[in-house]
Amino acid sequence: MKTQAIKKKMTTILLVLILIIATHALINYIWLQKDNYPLWFDHGQYFQRSVELYYATQGDAESFQRAVLGLGASYQPYLHRALLPLVSMPFYYIFGLSGDIAVMTCLIFLSLAVFATYAIASRLFDRITGLLAAFILSVSPGFFIFSRRYSPEFAVIGITTITIYFLLSSDYFKNRLYSILFGLGFGLCMITKESAFAFIPAVFIYVLYKAGSLHRSREESSQRKRFFINLLFSAAAAGAVIIPLYWMYREVVFSRVSGVAFSTEVKQIYNMQEPYNPAGLTYYANQFFQYYFGRLFSLLFIVGAFFCLKQRCNQRGIIFWWLIGSYIILSSTVTRVFEYSLPLLVPLSIIAAYGINQLFKTKIKRALLFIFIIFWGSGQLLLTSFPIKKNLPEWFSYKSIILAENFRDYHPDAGDWRLDEIVDYIASNKQQPDRVRYVHVGANLLAFSPVVLEYVCVEKREKFDFYGYNAPLESILACDFVVVKSGQDQGLFYSSQEAGEVAAQLISSGDFYMLPRQFSLPDGSKAVIYKKMGASD
Repeated sequence: MKTQAIKKKMTTILLVLILIIATHALINYIWLQKDNYPLWFDHGQYFQRSVELYYATQGDAESFQRAVLGLGASYQPYLHRALLPLVSMPFYYIFGLSGDIAVMTCLIFLSLAVFATYAIASRLFDRITGLLAAFILSVSPGFFIFSRRYSPEFAVIGITTITIYFLLSSDYFKNRLYSILFGLGFGLCMITKESAFAFIPAVFIYVLYKAGSLHRSREESSQRKRFFINLLFSAAAAGAVIIPLYWMYREVVFSRVSGVAFSTEVKQIYNMQEPYNPAGLTYYANQFFQYYFGRLFSLLFIVGAFFCLKQRCNQRGIIFWWLIGSYIILSSTVTRVFEYSLPLLVPLSIIAAYGINQLFKTKIKRALLFIFIIFWGSGQLLLTSFPIKKNLPEWFSYKSIILAENFRDYHPDAGDWRLDEIVDYIASNKQQPDRVRYVHVGANLLAFSPVVLEYVCVEKREKFDFYGYNAPLESILACDFVVVKSGQDQGLFYSSQEAGEVAAQLISSGDFYMLPRQFSLPDGSKAVIYKKMGASD
């Protein structure tokens, strides 16, 4: 009877977790159907990589291997971050090739994060805390907002969380299977994005410390030997995944870390705070509280941390090492972007869930609190995702702790940026489809830039090479086509004055003429295309 009761309880928990994931799948599908915004900047480049891998599978094994390794690719900054494009690629065969399908594959990482959060919290505390933690994570704005973006930062949440679960399940490297799985997981973390490294060392060091304290006596010599052997197996598994890509692109990886994460120049360009001044140290904490974890959940996190410390919880060491150690590593970089810190939502959710579970001891009060949290989180999810009620009172929109001030920024954007039409129109004006043509796009907006138009070209298998805002005038005049956007808003690092000067130079050179068709864009501007005389020859 007891075994049947346990099985029934586990089945119920599994169904609840599946319901959470299915709800997000439905909401994300509806959201994507209503949203026309392109996959901007890095997101577009990762999608382009996945498209290239998809087309490479239609050739021989050698072609696919070259595509995975990025051999012959014209760009290199992201080639070592292969996991997200590789995961998306098979789904194009099932559901078709599109940006929406690429984004929907993020549900795999969402599922990993939800299940692994439940598993870790259940292991450290109990099943109720695990369920609450999984739910809180799923309705945290930072989590569900980024689940609709094709970014490795979101994939890192799922991969790092399941990797940490494998590490804990290795029982201080006594279990060989989980030790190897931890190594494989760490390797997958690193080929998702190198920023994932920030979330592993603190927990790893804690586990090594605890393992060392367990194997000090001579009687434990056999266990020490097993520990070191399993640790070597784990390292070998990680190396087998990491080395092929990282060794090939070691210079790129080094330049990305030294030239971006610890770059004073980048810090100055984006006006970022110094790492260890008060504003720099509190940057991520403020982002979590104000926007991406929510003010209520942040308060519940404080409650949970208080109970962990007060009750001398046996598991407080590992959870605080995980949270604080990762936070320190993140804060040591000079470039700060919130999505780098997304995996911290997991320990925050676990501690907040523990606080909720400890607030009341009577079943009725706890049940009422759980119901309140469910309604609160669901309301936060729906109101941040859709314009359910457009005219919310000002006090509710800006002073209530349920929503951040900018919650409307995450509603679907139905504006059509005409990217497919623009690419088709340019392609129709060249007569040799197999010849690569050069296109300059000065505008550098999220929705309208060379990166965005390039992934559309790759998706359509059109051969174009794009120049952006930083191209010198000589290179622009050497292009076959030049796309000029009107209006004041030209995006980052590019001005309307520069756009006007480029258009004037094209006309005065006598080598270009403006194609007759113009494209109206959602911001009220127009995109016009200049073609070099003889470009169709």
